[in-house]
Amino acid sequence: MSKAYVLVLGDTLEDTNDQANEIAKQNNAINYGLLSRNTPVGNPGIYHTTVIDLNSGEIINLAKKQFDTVIMLDQPADEWGHSKLLLSTYKIMIELENSDCELVYKANENIKSIKFFTTLFQENKSFCMYPWLTYNDEHGHLRLCARDQAKVQDIDKLSDWRTDPEFTKIREKMLQGQKLPEHCNYCYDYEEQGVISYRQHDSMDYIAKLNITSFEDLNKIENPYYYEIRPSNKCNLMCRMCKPRYSHLLQREFEANKELYTAEQEPYDNNEEPYSNIGKIKIDTLTDKHTVYLAGGEPTIMKEVYQFMETCIAKNKTNFLLTLGTNAFKLNNRFLELASHFSQMHFSISVDGYKKINDYIRWNSDFDTIMGNANVLKARGHAITFNHVPTIWGIHAEHLLFEYFDKHFPEEHIYLQFNRVGLTSAFCFPKPELVIESMERCKQTNVYYSDGKSLKTGIDSVYDHYLNYTPDLDHLKKFFKWNDKMDQVRNIALKDYIPELAKCRSLLGEM
Repeated sequence: MSKAYVLVLGDTLEDTNDQANEIAKQNNAINYGLLSRNTPVGNPGIYHTTVIDLNSGEIINLAKKQFDTVIMLDQPADEWGHSKLLLSTYKIMIELENSDCELVYKANENIKSIKFFTTLFQENKSFCMYPWLTYNDEHGHLRLCARDQAKVQDIDKLSDWRTDPEFTKIREKMLQGQKLPEHCNYCYDYEEQGVISYRQHDSMDYIAKLNITSFEDLNKIENPYYYEIRPSNKCNLMCRMCKPRYSHLLQREFEANKELYTAEQEPYDNNEEPYSNIGKIKIDTLTDKHTVYLAGGEPTIMKEVYQFMETCIAKNKTNFLLTLGTNAFKLNNRFLELASHFSQMHFSISVDGYKKINDYIRWNSDFDTIMGNANVLKARGHAITFNHVPTIWGIHAEHLLFEYFDKHFPEEHIYLQFNRVGLTSAFCFPKPELVIESMERCKQTNVYYSDGKSLKTGIDSVYDHYLNYTPDLDHLKKFFKWNDKMDQVRNIALKDYIPELAKCRSLLGEM
């Protein structure tokens, strides 16, 4: 092994270097120390790194090109600093199974439960952690998650979340492998297209985070570990693919222009259904293992969110994961001061295209301002990820966003959300050759391998779809008819923002 290139993957503690030294000693090799972005691979020997020092894509590409052997250290799971580090490292090893590298990790004790549940998700197409975790308040009733289109129970009828008969039925069916299409079709559709679903991705995150090693551990969960709350539809943007129920500005625009309503953007009356009650979160029970996800609307401008944060600070309950689904367009000093009190503050920043594409879709926003604010949040020690919804407006230029993230945010994860149907679907762009080229360029980036939700498999799914895609001209005509109406209301033109899509009118015999 002395003339081989060996990469050791471990946690961020000194123990990783110590074990690399021992491996070098046993094999009469040299340990060249930590491999980071600024450290070139030189002579044969032992190198070690972590998913903090290099992102997943960088490690995978380096391993494939320059290393003969990759070793994942069998360090105890609770010593990895964060469960996500262990899980991401395991996923790197899985990705390298198709490479020429010799891999050493399969006998590790620290991944036994991860391997068990990985196999379970392949065999049991129904099981999901959400029924054992979530309190998802959707306008006065509980759902399994944000993708669920059917209620599980009315909140005012819920006496005990753990023993509620409706939740119990769902949990039992999932353990038996019985599918629940009324609740879970969103994830089933993802998986049918070969895309890693929320069911698979989010479940594994929580299995690692809560150290779930068996089904018996599920029975020990007595209260929700994950709260998802939408206090109102107060928002400062008017995103094209959004609905009035999620933006009061969009609601106002649609009510003034009834022709904008389609099957996708159906009317919503605030007086008919309440928004989520943030007061239902049991603040006193929150621990460092709990997650509170606040969305909207835009939570950074909601008074309910400020009140919640102030209450948590007053109760000295600020060590849970507080994550906000945000457009990050405007940040004020009061909010930033409140956020500084939370040790696990995370921002899921919505970005739906590069530069003008994003600004056209997410109306009233500005790409450069959002990226600047993302850097502000990062500089203040907060975790950020990017939530991206590919659409018909930007799927042909997806690579521009990936290449931007590769250069400016190489350490941050990207989460993709796909809509395969509807007027704005990313699977309906009329010039497939442009999308194919864009997907090929996405695959050349390091962030393509990022441990983000539905990322690599999502790009692969889009690529495969367009290899044999014939433009649906009827769909295109309906899209332009609706999109033109919105442009007229906003006094803008598609050609000024996304000329590649505007030129597709020629397929309809239009100019």
